[in-house]
Amino acid sequence: MSARNLFKPFYILGIVPVMLVLMLFSTPAYSANYPLEIINIRPAGTGNPAIPASNRIFRAYPGIEYNIRAAVTGGLYPFTFRLTNAPPGMTINASTGEIRWPNPQASSGTITLTVTDAENRTATTSWAINVTTNGFVFVDSKHTGAETGSITQPFRSVGSFFSSSAASNTTNIVYFRGGNYVLPAHSATQVRIEGRPFTWIGFPGERVTMDAQGRHIGAGAGIYFDSLHLRNFRDWGLYVRSNRNYMTIRRCSFRDLDTSTSVNHNQGFIFTENAGAGFYLVIQDNEFSHWRGGSAIGSLYNTKRVLIENNYIHTTLGGGSTGINNGIAPKYYTDYLFIRGNHVIMSSGTPLAWYLNSSFVDTHHVDVSFNYFRQSGSGGAVHRWNPHGSQGRLNYYRNTAVGAIHDFRSDPCGKGPFNFYDNVLIHSTNGLNRSCVSYRNNVTGSLTGNVVDASGNLTAAFSSYLGTHGHQVNFSTAPSEPAPSEPIISAPRAPSGLKIVN
Repeated sequence: MSARNLFKPFYILGIVPVMLVLMLFSTPAYSANYPLEIINIRPAGTGNPAIPASNRIFRAYPGIEYNIRAAVTGGLYPFTFRLTNAPPGMTINASTGEIRWPNPQASSGTITLTVTDAENRTATTSWAINVTTNGFVFVDSKHTGAETGSITQPFRSVGSFFSSSAASNTTNIVYFRGGNYVLPAHSATQVRIEGRPFTWIGFPGERVTMDAQGRHIGAGAGIYFDSLHLRNFRDWGLYVRSNRNYMTIRRCSFRDLDTSTSVNHNQGFIFTENAGAGFYLVIQDNEFSHWRGGSAIGSLYNTKRVLIENNYIHTTLGGGSTGINNGIAPKYYTDYLFIRGNHVIMSSGTPLAWYLNSSFVDTHHVDVSFNYFRQSGSGGAVHRWNPHGSQGRLNYYRNTAVGAIHDFRSDPCGKGPFNFYDNVLIHSTNGLNRSCVSYRNNVTGSLTGNVVDASGNLTAAFSSYLGTHGHQVNFSTAPSEPAPSEPIISAPRAPSGLKIVN
């Protein structure tokens, strides 16, 4: 094990490493890279671009739990969240920003949300919630009798809903009751929700499973998917245009995707086709597993101010016919991209950064922090950065990355800057430490060096780095990779009580 440049100044002064550890825990190591911003909650009609009044956050159905989570970019993690002027019964998780209102009955006044970062900087926003029965549609696979789409007479299937007049109002919020649903085909390859409501939510406390029947979901609108279990895809899961704003994919699980051709078409569970710039995409608290020949998240094109947070990616099935096998795959013009708190555990392919579909082409301002990346295959690369086009600033810090290779595939000089600091990097080959890369204060070790255990947590011998280096805080945060037959489990939550120090 080595800790490059970590102990050298203190050895010169004759101070023992134990003294250094005490200093590490008492002095902040660095400042925020970008301003603190709440990107998914603001007054209706405000922002640039403006958040539409039809967004899910502005409406609740009487008696059905209202549940959203704040999405925060920039600042110095961790964050503390606080509500003021909240309606009776509404609470917020102070560590994660999850907002719950179990039993809304009357519309709220103006609610204020404040987030405070580890440097005591704050960002504030406000919004109001209309509690109404208007603009909601219900689907229940167990229902018998008349189908009007109301809560007492829901549609029985997605097909009957698609055939109804309620499907013509794209601003409707659709609640699915627990059960199994088949997504009807628009063509041999696609289920199409363009021109239909694009806010789909699983009913609180009920499991909703949707079968795409070997097709993909084509969505031209700015989708909002919450608490859905989506299965059985071919080539893509969600195929959306990049120029849509305020898209949210939260608390969903995506499973079972295969590819049909050897040609690279940016296959993956979430693909943002390049159609111009779109802003404020949030992918939060999801699970992705059992895919072949594509990416779990990606390829992403032309998405701006994006948060990918607390997702769990595991159980890849390999490169398939395309040879492509990525975890998180930003590709082109994904500016101001924040990748935080994800667990990406793969036996083949690359968890993040590859020369083709995860290559950060002409991408600027990427902030990667507090993630656990593991590539357990023999000789596999956990990261293979490929500076391409005019790639700009990349900050990669407080991550734990375990795999055979960390490397630049092409020369990063003249690009960037590339900043790698306060990580735990376990590998047999490290090509990151070169003159044109800022590489500092990283704990490094070999695959057999006993620095981290099988779950990516620091071993007892290296526990002094807990809370200062790598993704880990003071408890086990890395789920082990389940067997393919295991059921989907809950995605990991953001760590609480963490303070970033040097």
